Amino acid sequence: MIRLEHVGKTYPDGTVAVGDLSLEMPSGTITVLVGTSGCGKTTTLRMVNRMIEPTSGRITIDDRDIASIPTHELRRGIGYVIQQAGLFPHRKVLDNITTVPLLLGWDKKRARERAVELMALVGLDPALGTRYPVQLSGGQQQRVGVARALAADPPVLLMDEPFGAVDPIVRAQLQKEFLRLQGTVQKTIVFVTHDIDEAVLLGDQIVVLGTGATVQQFGTPSEILRRPANPFVADFLGEDRGLKLLALVPAKKIAARALSELNGQWQLELDAAGRPLGWRPRNGTAHAPPVPLTAVGPDGTARNLLDAAISSPARTAVQVDAEGRAVSLVTYDELGDHLMETLT
Repeated sequence: MIRLEHVGKTYPDGTVAVGDLSLEMPSGTITVLVGTSGCGKTTTLRMVNRMIEPTSGRITIDDRDIASIPTHELRRGIGYVIQQAGLFPHRKVLDNITTVPLLLGWDKKRARERAVELMALVGLDPALGTRYPVQLSGGQQQRVGVARALAADPPVLLMDEPFGAVDPIVRAQLQKEFLRLQGTVQKTIVFVTHDIDEAVLLGDQIVVLGTGATVQQFGTPSEILRRPANPFVADFLGEDRGLKLLALVPAKKIAARALSELNGQWQLELDAAGRPLGWRPRNGTAHAPPVPLTAVGPDGTARNLLDAAISSPARTAVQVDAEGRAVSLVTYDELGDHLMETLT
């Protein structure tokens, strides 16, 4: 548990970066700090590992006041990941990852074994261990940064916009990998982002901060999306908060209909194994290729179903099993009804 009790940070010129912040961040969960630029997110994060010293208040980790812990000892027990990975350019990947374990007195063999293990854990080919950071893609560098932060198995992980410098496709891959990784390591994570979609996707709980790190709302993604606490939060969430909420609902929880219930002008064409090939007009020519579709798998969300239904000429989403076989259908209207029920 990380606890902030009336924590503040005022700079010598009188600038108040953090006013009077009190928070509890439960162990083994991801707490996301989100807000506009300059609201104090990064300052708050850096006070947890004393890269910035608070001017008031108290911060504890598992009931231990961090002010009583020597800074070098504190930081060796906290992993830290930043936007540009922050790797040592003159050191190879394995050497970057082993930095903290070696500082803690691990023997070189044990440290390198841990580095190889972590490379596999974060989805990196161990063969990349002999390369320098400049020889890696941006996404690979970020994975190395996460591996380095986890190398000494710290209980706490601080992440400051770690996926903000990569393209959207790589970012989505890193987010998915990060959630898988957290399911394995179960760290206490404080994650800073300005992207509310990222906060909703990754956070067990979200802290929406206003100027001076004032807490506008603190709750689960579902709670915040369903019931914004004030106009500031509602504006920050955006006009599509209903769609964001659908992204939290597993597709398998949406009432679906059997394939045989499909009516209308379009029919679903399947291959011999039952996998969908696309949509074909019932009165169209048999020689024309079917209109392609995007099917939604077992791990999909209601948002994925909505996207699939909107892009379908039949206004219908197709759900498939793990083998890609079509199993059920959900119409656009049914998804709209579910969204209205969710928001009311």
